[in-house]
Amino acid sequence: NKDMERTYIETISALALAVEAKDSYSRGHAKRVSAHVVTLAKEFSLDKETISILQDAALLHDIGKIGIKDEILLKTSSLTAEEKSQMHRHAIIGENILKPIHSLAKVAYLVRHHQEQENGKGYPDGLTGEEMPLALKILIVADAYDAMTSDRPYRKAMTKRETKKELLKYSGIYFNPKVVQVSLALV
Repeated sequence: NKDMERTYIETISALALAVEAKDSYSRGHAKRVSAHVVTLAKEFSLDKETISILQDAALLHDIGKIGIKDEILLKTSSLTAEEKSQMHRHAIIGENILKPIHSLAKVAYLVRHHQEQENGKGYPDGLTGEEMPLALKILIVADAYDAMTSDRPYRKAMTKRETKKELLKYSGIYFNPKVVQVSLALV
């Protein structure tokens, strides 16, 4: 049904805008990550449904930041251990916001896990690369790439060259090596 599909897309877009309204440094971040994941997903020949889920997850991956205090979210200096702990909650808060919407169950999974790392030292669940679906690995790299190339409250944007160096440095540690390789070939 076209009307339901349009309403769904409009709802996703409105939720993504809600995040940006709270964190001005995130303006455009979700859309850029979304475009990047679609390009990567096509390179990996993922099916249409998975690409659609991934696109929605990219738009909504930071929705949990709505539940994080502004003084933490917009802090210009390093976060304390307690503040980092609070910030880490955004992934679970995001999942909890989306979970009641049955059609977003797979999106909610990706939102919960978008801060995981290849080596199992990410959050909230410490998943290893072997435990992560390819779609999640793609989201993690696309999110990191855009975060690195964008200004943040606590630092200026990195150059593309610096970002490439950083992604390669942490390939196999934070990021899936194959996804990094394909991503860097496209940018």
